[in-house]
Amino acid sequence: MTIEEKTCQMVTLYGYGRVLKDELPTPQWKNEIWKDGICNIDEHLSNTTFRSTTKTQWSYPYSRHATAINTVQKWFVEETRLGIPVDFTSEGIRGLAHDRATCFPASIGIGSSWDKELFYEIGKIMGKRPEPLVTQMFIAPILDIARDRVGEGLWNVTERILF
Repeated sequence: MTIEEKTCQMVTLYGYGRVLKDELPTPQWKNEIWKDGICNIDEHLSNTTFRSTTKTQWSYPYSRHATAINTVQKWFVEETRLGIPVDFTSEGIRGLAHDRATCFPASIGIGSSWDKELFYEIGKIMGKRPEPLVTQMFIAPILDIARDRVGEGLWNVTERILF
């Protein structure tokens, strides 16, 4: 593995409408940094409503999204020297960041409700939603207990709710 290939295997490439300018592989991809492979592509073809640049025909129905993601995966396996598959991730901190998916209020807002049952129910819903998508990992909230000031006070609020 070359230094370039190893470096690319440690990098997240943000998907269509963020860093990627193409929805599906093009011949130009052989000249881009990811020509040596890439570790991860985040939110590719998700068509999130709050980012107009991500609008794509490939986000829905989910079977169409799966076809497109498989096309991208095939390119990385067949067109890069090492053929290492890509991990696809999506934002899940407030629900799934994808076309027609449920997105809940920010964690600071939910935490301010002091409602443990609400947190639990949202967690159950978030755990079931991504099933039809071809995504290996969803980035979601973690508990990081803080005893002092933390951005927006989110984790202090969460700590008081859960403990």
